[in-house]
Amino acid sequence: ASAAWAPRSSACRIANSLVSAGCAIEGTVENSVLSPGVRVGPRAVVKGSVLWDDVVVEADAQVSAAIADERVVFSRGCQVGVGEPVASEERPASLSCGASVLAMNVRLPAGARVGKNCMVHVEATENDIGTEVPSGKSVWPAAAAKPVRP
Repeated sequence: ASAAWAPRSSACRIANSLVSAGCAIEGTVENSVLSPGVRVGPRAVVKGSVLWDDVVVEADAQVSAAIADERVVFSRGCQVGVGEPVASEERPASLSCGASVLAMNVRLPAGARVGKNCMVHVEATENDIGTEVPSGKSVWPAAAAKPVRP
């Protein structure tokens, strides 16, 4: 543990993780890497994830095997990494390990459920994401044209 960050509550629990300066942890972090400015709220759990700068994990969120780019928000009570593993429909050769990838500035809606091997693309809104993203699925912004893969 570094002197540059401090637990924000007696319920804070960190195990086998790299936590950067400027993080505020009130929940549980296990086997994860947290970049500067990450906040983990009360009763939130982060496991096996990489969270880039200024990611927010709100109270009661459960984040497992996520790779979250800068400024992603896991809203209150959302769950990531749930369900049975299904290879990514978009990138089956490279995204089949169970990790889900969230692009910068994405905000998951409160209570949303995101499966394994999912991709949430930049500029996808809470409406695009909805309440559930099944394992292996991708979410694009409604206005974006999906790429045609050969």
